[in-house]
Amino acid sequence: MAERKYIVQEGDTLCKIAEEELGKASRYVEIVRRNGLRVATLAPGEVLILGGK
Repeated sequence: MAERKYIVQEGDTLCKIAEEELGKASRYVEIVRRNGLRVATLAPGEVLILGGK
């Protein structure tokens, strides 16, 4: 599976990104794990690695 990247925009949340990019808000946990996030605070311009749909 090809690695997909997402650039965080102002107002994004992990749940919103997971819903729009992975199909379910509950998949935010995958984003946290894949990116080694320790806090849920995202900064605009931050690049996240996403899994597949």
